[in-house]
Amino acid sequence: GGQRQAHLNLQAVRQNMAVVQYEKTIETAMREVLDALSSRATLQEQVQVLAEQRDALKERSRLARLRYDHGASPYLDVLDAERDLLSAEQQLVQGREALVSSQIALYAALGGGYAGRPADTAAATPRTPS
Repeated sequence: GGQRQAHLNLQAVRQNMAVVQYEKTIETAMREVLDALSSRATLQEQVQVLAEQRDALKERSRLARLRYDHGASPYLDVLDAERDLLSAEQQLVQGREALVSSQIALYAALGGGYAGRPADTAAATPRTPS
């Protein structure tokens, strides 16, 4: 009798520990998803701002070239505008790279994973009839 009750109590404790561990896993997963969503939203806003900045600098570069072509400004102004445009384009590429990385992190947090071979390779692999 007493040994059986002790065994049942031990099983109940193990079950409770498993439930607590499961709940912690769920909390961690939810936190990872929320963090990934927040990061993605922030990066989307940053990429939008960087794209607008790049567009403005592209227009500045165009106008600097136009002023130079008409003799209204030195070529140094064109070079400065193009340097600033290049810098903005680099920042935009880096922002887009960070956004893609955050989307991958979100996918992983939602339970996605890498299957071991790229999808385009799998689709290109010929199948033999069985």
